[in-house]
This record gives sequence, structure tokens and C-alpha cells, in this order.
Amino acid sequence: MDKVCQFLGERNISIQEVGFATGYDDIIRFYRAFKKYTKMTSKEYRMKYFPIG
Repeated sequence: MDKVCQFLGERNISIQEVGFATGYDDIIRFYRAFKKYTKMTSKEYRMKYFPIG
């Protein structure tokens, strides 16, 4: 999951692409696993730790 968090810092990669790039072939499983691990959605995580501007 650390790799996922690093990828989320790359704003030019969509959240779906992050899931596929880190080995999840089912995007729903990716969303659920991420939320279970971080207690927030991948979008919330990206906005909190990697804000635009």
C-alpha cells in the first residue's frame, strides 16, 4: 500500500491507473482495500496529502 500512496502523489496518473499499476485487476477491490488500510478513499487521501497548488 506504500507504493499506492506514492503513486497517488503523481497527479498526472488517474486513481484507476494507480490501482492497475499496483497490481489490482479489479478497481472495486482496490478502492475497498485502500479505504480499509487508510480509513479514507483514495480521492480523499490524494486531496489531503497532495493538494493542488
